[in-house]
Amino acid sequence: MADVFDNLGAPDVVVLSTLMLRASGDFGDWLRDRKNRRNIPHRLEACGYQAVRNPDAASDGLWKVYGKRQRIYGKTELSHT
Repeated sequence: MADVFDNLGAPDVVVLSTLMLRASGDFGDWLRDRKNRRNIPHRLEACGYQAVRNPDAASDGLWKVYGKRQRIYGKTELSHT
């Protein structure tokens, strides 16, 4: 996963759909496999990213990105306020 972030230029924030588009090979297949969805946030945390909740979406905390409601992950060293 760290290689994908390096290829993206270590962005401050990222959505899972972007990671899926950029990942290739076995790792890309692993990301797209729905049975791995619960493990992905833990892998992102290991790479220094955590979920950033949308304060205006009280029910689920998701953001609207590319016309879809998605979770945004931001670098842990940044302030999320």
